[in-house]
Amino acid sequence: MAKKSPTELGKQIEFLKNISFFSNFDDHELTQFLAVSTWLKAPEGTLIIKENTVEKVFYILVKGEVSVFKDINDSGDTIELTTLSTGDCFGEMALVSEARRTAGVITTTESFILKVEPEIINTSNVFLQLKFYKRFCEIMVARLAMANQRAARKEEGNGHLQPIIPQDQPPVSPKPPTPTAKETLTPDPEPSAPPPMPEKKDRQAKTHLQGRIQGNQPLAVNPLVAAKIKPFLSGGTINTRMMTDLLYLDPALSFRILKVANSSLYRRSCQIITVPHAIVSVGPNIIQEVVREAIEDSKQIRPFGGYKKLALSFWRHSVTVAGIAVMLKDIIRITNIGPDVYLAGLLHDLGMLVLDQYEPDFYPQLIAENHEFADLQKGEREYVGADHSSAGKWLAEKTGLPQAYMDVMQYHHHPERAGDSSVLTSLVHLADLFATSRGIPPIIQETEKADPFQSSAWTILRTEVKTFGDVNVADFIEKFNQELDRTWAEVSGEHLF
Repeated sequence: MAKKSPTELGKQIEFLKNISFFSNFDDHELTQFLAVSTWLKAPEGTLIIKENTVEKVFYILVKGEVSVFKDINDSGDTIELTTLSTGDCFGEMALVSEARRTAGVITTTESFILKVEPEIINTSNVFLQLKFYKRFCEIMVARLAMANQRAARKEEGNGHLQPIIPQDQPPVSPKPPTPTAKETLTPDPEPSAPPPMPEKKDRQAKTHLQGRIQGNQPLAVNPLVAAKIKPFLSGGTINTRMMTDLLYLDPALSFRILKVANSSLYRRSCQIITVPHAIVSVGPNIIQEVVREAIEDSKQIRPFGGYKKLALSFWRHSVTVAGIAVMLKDIIRITNIGPDVYLAGLLHDLGMLVLDQYEPDFYPQLIAENHEFADLQKGEREYVGADHSSAGKWLAEKTGLPQAYMDVMQYHHHPERAGDSSVLTSLVHLADLFATSRGIPPIIQETEKADPFQSSAWTILRTEVKTFGDVNVADFIEKFNQELDRTWAEVSGEHLF
C-alpha cells in the first residue's frame, strides 16, 4: 500500500471525522484505520458490489451516493431497492458470513469509499479492533431490530408481508419536511405584558419543591423539532441516524429517551449514556412511541408563559452549548471521556423547564429590559424556591439518569465541585460562557458579562488533561474564538431557530 503524504492523510482524516461510524475515533485511531483499509475514488457508474458473489469486504461511503439494486430476471433488468449517501455503510454481512451478496451496489455520483477487509483489520492494533467491531455490532443490532419490525408488520388491508430490503442494506426514510409557520411555535397569542411578580419564597420552599418534582413529569418540547421529527414516528422503516440527529436538537426528548432506556423495565448491565445506544437497546418502535408521548404531553405545556422569545432563547442556548462543548473537547484533544459531551451540554439547563412549571410567573419577568435579576440563579432561589441547577439534579435523581449528566446539571456553574465529572462539567461550563458571551444566554443576558478567561475551569483542564497542561489560555481563547467565528452559523443553530 502506497504511503500517503501528510497533507493527503490529513484530508482523509478530516473526511472521516464527519462520518457517524467514526464519531468516537480520535486522530491517532483514524490514522491507524486508514493504514489498514483501502481508500477508493470511484467515478459515477462504478460497480462496487456484484450481486450473487462472495466477498468478505465491508464498505463505508465517505462521500458520494450509491444505488442498491437487485436483478429481477436474466435479461439484465434491475429494481432499485434504496440509495445510500455520505456516512452510510454497506456490505457488512460479508464480515460475519460466507453468504453470497443479496444485492448489487453501483455509484450514482463520484464517490470516495473505504474498503475494509476483516483479515487486515484483525492484524491491527487490538484497541482499534475492539473499537471497530463494537461500532460494527451496534450497526448490526440496529439493522436487525429494523428488519424484525419490518417482518412483523403487515401491509394494511391485504394481510401480506411488505417487501423486506436485504438485511445488509439500510432503508432510507423520507427527509423531514421544513415546518410551516403554523407548525413552528405555539399558536397561542404572545402575552402583551408579563404577569404579576411572584411572591418571594420562604426557607421551606426548597424542601417542598424537591418533594414535588416527579420523575415522570412532562417537559416542554421544541415545536420546531417536533414538526421535523413527525415523519419518523409512524411506520416500521426509519432512518435511525437521521432520527438521532433530530432528537439531539431537543433537551426534553433526549432526556425522556435516556430515562426510559435506564428504567427498570429496560435496564441492562450497564447504563445507557447516548441516544443511539438507547435506540439500539430499547428498539426503534419503542422509541417512536416514547417520542410521540413526549410531544403529546408537551402540548399541554405553555413554556415560559407563552413568550416565544424566551422559549427560543432556551432551546437555542442548549443546542449551542452542546456544540461548543464538543468543539472544545476535540480541539483540546480529550479522549475517552466516557459520557456524550454533546448530550451533557444539551441537558445542562434542563432544570429551567422544571422550575417553569412550578412557578410559571417567574421567567416571564425577564422579558422586561429593566428586570431586576442580575443573578439568575439567585432570582430563582428567591422567587421559585430553588435554582435550576438543583432542580435539574433532583429530576435526574428521580429518573435514574447517569451520574455524569446529573453532575453537569448540578455543577455547570461551579465545575470545581463536580468531582469525578470535573472535566466534562468544565467543558460544558466553558461552552456556556462562550455561548453567553456571544449573545446566546439561556434565558436572559445577565448584568455581569460572561468572560470565559476568568473561569476556574481552565485550571481543572490544565491539571487533568496532560496535553493541555502547558497551553497559554489567553492564546487558546483567541484561536478558539476564531474557530467559532468560522463555524458559528452551524454551531449556534441559526438555521434551526
